[in-house]
Order: sequence, then structure tokens, then C-alpha cells
Amino acid sequence: MNSAVIFGDPNNGDPVGKVAAADTMVVCHTGDLICAGQAVILAPHLTYGADGASAARFVMGNMKAAGAAGAGAAAAGAGKATGKGAGKATRAVKFAS
Repeated sequence: MNSAVIFGDPNNGDPVGKVAAADTMVVCHTGDLICAGQAVILAPHLTYGADGASAARFVMGNMKAAGAAGAGAAAAGAGKATGKGAGKATRAVKFAS
């Protein structure tokens, strides 16, 4: 299971390698011109440390969902991930000040 968290995304949510959009969290603060595609670093771009805990929860939630899906498939013995995605976080784009 792969997850990605992007703080101050200049690419406006473009995919990160092979990480699915549902496994990607994009955090952009109001006033961060990097998120608007401008190469200007202002104070809002330097405040993403405040979002570390929510980013960690997102990644951990994806890991737990992947583990639960894997356990369900193993229990079924079918080799198919029928429960895959259950309880999985969706793509999160957060605009905060």
C-alpha cells in the first residue's frame, strides 16, 4: 500500500508516481502561492508543520485499510481482495489558513 502526502502542491493534485489519487492527501494553506502555481514562497508555505498529525493519521488509516482488506482476502481464501478499499480514506484536499 502506497500513500502520498503533499504539502504546498504546485502540481495541483497531479498523480505522484504510481500512488492512486485516493491514497494521496494534498494540503494547501490559504495564501500559499506555490499551490496557485507561482514560484513565490510566502509565510503560509512555511506553516505545514501544523498539519503533520493529520497527514500521519491519513497514512496510518490507509495502512490499516490495506491490512484489513488483505486479512479479509486471506480469510476468504479466494486470493481476491473483495474487501479492498473498505474504510479507506478518499483523496483529501485541505485548504486551511
